[in-house]
Amino acid sequence: MAKPPGFSPWELITRPIAPLGFFAQAVSDLKLNVDISDRRLRVVVHTLRRTFACRHVPIGAPLHTVSKLMGRSSLKMTERYAHFAPDAKRAAAMGLEGI
Repeated sequence: MAKPPGFSPWELITRPIAPLGFFAQAVSDLKLNVDISDRRLRVVVHTLRRTFACRHVPIGAPLHTVSKLMGRSSLKMTERYAHFAPDAKRAAAMGLEGI
């Protein structure tokens, strides 16, 4: 399967329309959804977005930054990934010790 000229995997997250055909074709070619009848377990574009957030939040990326990188207009939708960084509250509280 040839990739489109100038294609970047980053586009799968940041450009909602153009790469969907390519993504769907890649998922089909790789047979990622074969024998998966439960829709919640199928690989879809949202799978990439969720993985992106779930990998960046635990390593300390601020939710606001992750939200902007995902192209969100509001922080509200990105806040659902906050539970992946349980130490963030503790680290913020520890930062207050010197005050």
